Amino acid sequence: MDEAEEGECTVPSLGPAASAAVLRQVEHYFSDQNLAKDEFLRGRMEGDRGTCPLSLISGFKMVSAHRPAGASSGEWEGMVAEALRDSSTVEADAARGTLSRKPGAGPLPELRLSGQKRKAGG
Repeated sequence: MDEAEEGECTVPSLGPAASAAVLRQVEHYFSDQNLAKDEFLRGRMEGDRGTCPLSLISGFKMVSAHRPAGASSGEWEGMVAEALRDSSTVEADAARGTLSRKPGAGPLPELRLSGQKRKAGG
């Protein structure tokens, strides 16, 4: 083993297909159509741009399905942020560990509550 190989460690990375799938899924989560009905995600967002923890989104099943084996949580969050680099609607701030809608994406849509409780027997 030469000197260059001794100190190297392999960091997992996303391939183009996985990166594109992560981008599509996260953009869906932040879309007007989804945010109008997703009470869980909206309940965890802050501010008018819908800022939420990167760790939350990177842990969602449809996103984490693309996580390379052996990737630490920090590495995985960095990969998700990198996959969103070219997003037209979602902005990742890896240093702060947050995701939000880009300023030009407009205000968050009004939440349409679907879980209205019905009266018993009604």
